[in-house]
Amino acid sequence: MNKKTFSGIFWLITFGILLVFALFHLKEIWGFVSAFANIIMPFLYGFGLAYLLKFPYELLRKKIFKKMGSKHKFWLKFKKPLSLIITYIFAFGIVAFFLGILIPQLQVNIQRLADNFSGYANQFMQTERLIIELINTSLGTSLDNKTILDSLLDNILNQKNSSGGGVNDFINQIFPQVWEGTKAVLGEVYNWVIAIIVSVYFLASKEQLCLITRNFFSAYLPQKAFAKAEEILSLANNKFGKYLVGQLTDAAIVGVVCYVGMSIFGFEYPLLISFIIAFTNIIPFFGPFIGGIPSAFLLLLINPWHCLFFIIFMVVLQQIDGNIIYPRIMGNSIGISGIWVLFSVILGGSLFQLPGMVLGVPCFAVIYTLVGQNVKQRLGKNKPTKADKPQE
Repeated sequence: MNKKTFSGIFWLITFGILLVFALFHLKEIWGFVSAFANIIMPFLYGFGLAYLLKFPYELLRKKIFKKMGSKHKFWLKFKKPLSLIITYIFAFGIVAFFLGILIPQLQVNIQRLADNFSGYANQFMQTERLIIELINTSLGTSLDNKTILDSLLDNILNQKNSSGGGVNDFINQIFPQVWEGTKAVLGEVYNWVIAIIVSVYFLASKEQLCLITRNFFSAYLPQKAFAKAEEILSLANNKFGKYLVGQLTDAAIVGVVCYVGMSIFGFEYPLLISFIIAFTNIIPFFGPFIGGIPSAFLLLLINPWHCLFFIIFMVVLQQIDGNIIYPRIMGNSIGISGIWVLFSVILGGSLFQLPGMVLGVPCFAVIYTLVGQNVKQRLGKNKPTKADKPQE
């Protein structure tokens, strides 16, 4: 037995032992992984935030201040700190816009919806009863006169009546939930404070960190494996960067256009519905349906005609987005066809819910590109030479 065969058998047996050990201690390993993930969560948040802010930061540092520095050498000395400061002012400005302007307006819309919901529900039930009576009269059927909302309200009331209990039971049930919710909120606040600090460090020391990481893996990995890993990371960075920036930009444009259009046509709750449409538009393929269906149902409760016109408006908007706005923003940066986008969204959503639906497309795009390159390489190697061609 030569040395190479012995090494292969040794690593195969080692892998088998580790796999059996992991299967018998799956609960303990998962607990350790979860605890470790909670510890490094602020760093993951910080890395994600730094990755998103990298694009405006690089735009300022390499484009705007570089052009200004060609005329005034003074700017070249301060282009990095100024780029960093302006980037975070921009980021905090967006957060301030959401916290100070958008969220209060959304709260007003939601409060108004809650105050008027009983009236909308009664109006909808009356319309539904009239439709049922018209169907029964026209077709001679005997459909139940109880409406959809009647059944929902009956279920809610039955659950309330069956729960029973007094004030003490209510306090005993609600207090642990409030306490757990408070701890979760405080934990998230702590994570994001640390994440902001970490993201500043990542952005400010990006070149040094990349160089240290590159040297570390170059020292410990074989040259061929290191070159392949570097190629994969470069491809992933290209796909993820263009995709995330493109999706966020497209969602913001669609949200603004939706708000302007709804305001012009006089639809109810334009800000609330436009926010829902913009947020769900980040999800490829299914996003317009996820945001459009509940929004249309809300307008159906208020005014069926507004619901119909809103559906037409959304179809036109999605056609404009799909054929004009989105291609101009994204171009061919993803490099996969529509059927693979649909497949990656379904697979990612099944495995990781909402994050999987959003990030499944660039992940699959990276895998698709690497497999395509490998297939072309193998086909090139397997092409028959002149000596292999059959004689005529």
